[in-house]
Amino acid sequence: MPDKKEIVNSIAAIGKRLGRAPSQAEFISLSGISAYYVLQYFRSWNDAVRTARLRPYTLNIRPEDRALLEDWENTIPAPLKSDSVPGQDCPRPFAILPKASVSGRMS
Repeated sequence: MPDKKEIVNSIAAIGKRLGRAPSQAEFISLSGISAYYVLQYFRSWNDAVRTARLRPYTLNIRPEDRALLEDWENTIPAPLKSDSVPGQDCPRPFAILPKASVSGRMS
């Protein structure tokens, strides 16, 4: 079982070889140390990378819900924005669907 120091040194060595912080998959493949052992000493892969004095790759980090909602609000078409239900901040989900008759056929 590798100890914390060996894991940190391996991350640093692989990072030096790659010229950047390794992904977790790259680390496992190149070092032979499983994620199980890394997570025995660190709360997350990025914590382990930071301990090795490397900058974690952050493009795959989940954005905050608020940022996603703001982005979505800025990308929906203007007609949908004005078709919101009074008292609600989001458009009605059925606003862009064609009306159906009682028989279920499209009108």
